[in-house]
Amino acid sequence: MPRATILLLLALCLVPATVLASDLEQLLARNEAAVGGGENWARIENVRVQLTIEEPGSRLEAIYVATRAGDMRIDIMLADQKVFSEGLDDGKAWLWTPSDGVKLQSQQSTAALRHGIEFPGRFFTLMDLYRDGTTVTLEGQVLEGSGSQWRVRVTLADQFSRDYFIDDKTALVVRVHDRRAFHPAADPQAVLIETRKEEPDWLNGTLYYRTSKNTNLQTGDWMATTRVHSLEHNIEIPQGYFQAK
Repeated sequence: MPRATILLLLALCLVPATVLASDLEQLLARNEAAVGGGENWARIENVRVQLTIEEPGSRLEAIYVATRAGDMRIDIMLADQKVFSEGLDDGKAWLWTPSDGVKLQSQQSTAALRHGIEFPGRFFTLMDLYRDGTTVTLEGQVLEGSGSQWRVRVTLADQFSRDYFIDDKTALVVRVHDRRAFHPAADPQAVLIETRKEEPDWLNGTLYYRTSKNTNLQTGDWMATTRVHSLEHNIEIPQGYFQAK
């Protein structure tokens, strides 16, 4: 059996547990307190993130801007030249490249951009989603190394789900699993991806992670590393910023 398959089976081995609603609520409350509390997260209306994206054979700079209301835009630069942009404007997704100009995106790509806003970690806590009626379930306990993690599954209204692994000691999310296309505009094939969260930091009383590492869990191959250089909350956004251009 390939080593990657063995590691995957070990990582996904759940410890049998009786899961009660109170267990989930207590865990989500611990997590919300650990990331800064619901009141601080509720103050975030928009974000601007400057980051580096490393993938096999490339290193790119990016600026990501999104709003709690559901609009977003990301501009990708290579050697200070914009080489790609995509955005979500009033629910409609678009992309831009120097060669093809502006094009509307597929439903799959639109959903991927929307998920980046809807899932916890940018504007919402796990507890926020639970309170608002999003399907949040406790799937059991996972052993990793000398510690244990709680596996919490979040399923959005469109039935896309993501698993969050919460460290039992710190109550922080340390990794995330989901099955999706990594670059849906270029390749719609979905794969099982693990995102490792590293280097926690704070802004305005809310916790975020400076580094995220993506791995294809089916092959064990590294896919990308994202490093945050700066994060801002509640900036002034120019009118028409999210429109295709």
